[in-house]
Amino acid sequence: MFHEEYRQLQGGTDANIQLAAVPPLDAVMRAPDRFWLRIEIENTIIIMGNIYKIKLSLNYSNPEIYRVMLVDSDIMLSQLHDLIQIVMEWEEEHLHSFNVGEKSYEPRYIDDEMWDEGINIDYTGITLSEILSGKGKSIEYHYDFGDSHEVTIRLLEIIDGECPVPQCLEAVLRAPVEDVGGIGGYYQMLEVLKNPKDEEYDFYREWLGLEDGKKFRTKALPVSTLNRQLAAFVK
Repeated sequence: MFHEEYRQLQGGTDANIQLAAVPPLDAVMRAPDRFWLRIEIENTIIIMGNIYKIKLSLNYSNPEIYRVMLVDSDIMLSQLHDLIQIVMEWEEEHLHSFNVGEKSYEPRYIDDEMWDEGINIDYTGITLSEILSGKGKSIEYHYDFGDSHEVTIRLLEIIDGECPVPQCLEAVLRAPVEDVGGIGGYYQMLEVLKNPKDEEYDFYREWLGLEDGKKFRTKALPVSTLNRQLAAFVK
């Protein structure tokens, strides 16, 4: 992440002011009245500008598995991917993309023979606000094209002001673990774990690394824990 750091005394507080996640020049030229300013005071990151309140809903989950977050509207898609991985407790082991209609925004890899210039867009330097704007609108985030975790990202509110970001406000239910076979495989696993007599019971417990007497956690991690992980990541 590119930074320009300054030391400034504000009301007796020694503040570290940084330009953070500075967008590419073409984005700046398209919106010259916008500014991307991050202020760090006592280890708290405050974004001055538009903040997005977004809801991440795992498609086909019932009851709904979701997270509600505050993020900078101009966060890079590559950085948003990292934040989603944290709050969904995934481990960045698979490919991902952000989808808007038929367009797929994703990292481009060398010698990618499956790349289609008419559909795939290299998301380097592209910000969230460039593909998601307008309260109530949504985009899709796909992770692991085998298990096919599909997450709807809905813009709940645009906050114009100062706010600590990134921040997780709500976290309901644990997301499927890696390589479990998608949402269907996850629900099948949960059913098996309820029945010690099931022939796959021991297999799943060993696969999950569960010690004797320990139950599989189906709840999301506490919001306080997720926010500590987010804070550690952005530092």
